[in-house]
Amino acid sequence: MVLDYRNIILEEASQGGLPIAYWPMQEVNGTSIADLMTAARGTGYTGTLAAGTLGADAGTLGRAVSFNGSSGQKITVPHDSAFNITTCTLECWVNMANVSVFQRLISKWTN
Repeated sequence: MVLDYRNIILEEASQGGLPIAYWPMQEVNGTSIADLMTAARGTGYTGTLAAGTLGADAGTLGRAVSFNGSSGQKITVPHDSAFNITTCTLECWVNMANVSVFQRLISKWTN
């Protein structure tokens, strides 16, 4: 049985359990990554892709962003006070071809 993760998140959001943001990365071109919580919250946090490839990898539950390990590949989201958190759960699904080197998955910088 394959769960529809997107619909589970959106159903949870409709019942008041809103995540701060949710980026399923289903875009197939361009550089913008849509936040699906925009409609539920009235505001959203659009991500911007730098040097990766949108929609490059089709998986069981949708598409993915592909990075080849080159310097500068990332997705950035502008700062917002909603991200000033001290306790949280972060989630990302990755398929790493090389696990022998340091690779940052999620980070928050103050500037």
